[in-house]
Amino acid sequence: GRGSSPGVVAVESGGFPRIFVFGGQNDEQILDSCEFLDIRGENLADKWMLVEAKMATARRLTAAALLDVNTAVICGGEDNDSIDMASCEAFDLATLTFSEFADMLEPRFHHALVHYQGTLVVMGGVNKKKSCEQFDAVTNKWGPFAHLNEGREEFGADVIEDKIFVAGGCGADSVEVFDG
Repeated sequence: GRGSSPGVVAVESGGFPRIFVFGGQNDEQILDSCEFLDIRGENLADKWMLVEAKMATARRLTAAALLDVNTAVICGGEDNDSIDMASCEAFDLATLTFSEFADMLEPRFHHALVHYQGTLVVMGGVNKKKSCEQFDAVTNKWGPFAHLNEGREEFGADVIEDKIFVAGGCGADSVEVFDG
């Protein structure tokens, strides 16, 4: 199994729907691997496939999102030495390979990452961070983004109708909406 918050993205890839899972932790170690699930049909347990390529860094407590139709980005997390990371990696959904991606401005784990208006926004994290960052594809760098009103870790975030919704988290029971 893959416990300790692996990064997850769902995509239409290779002509069929797949769910990709990045990193996490099993009973023995933090993982640097990726698996995907072909969600067609009924017996899903038999449809997990291990990707041959490995991430540069094993990570748990990470977050993942789609940058575009061909690229998933995995950001932050905690490594084998329990150090929180600012590093990110890109995953090509067509070739099933990993590559370098710009580091975030600050290390994060138990954070959220969403695709928003053609780019990525990372927010919150352990110690109830309020800070957020936005990826700029032109400069290939992360920069500041509007802060959360309430510091959050272990929370959910998603984009609906061009608004970022942030909900819950450890010690937080509110919902915030960012609408640009």
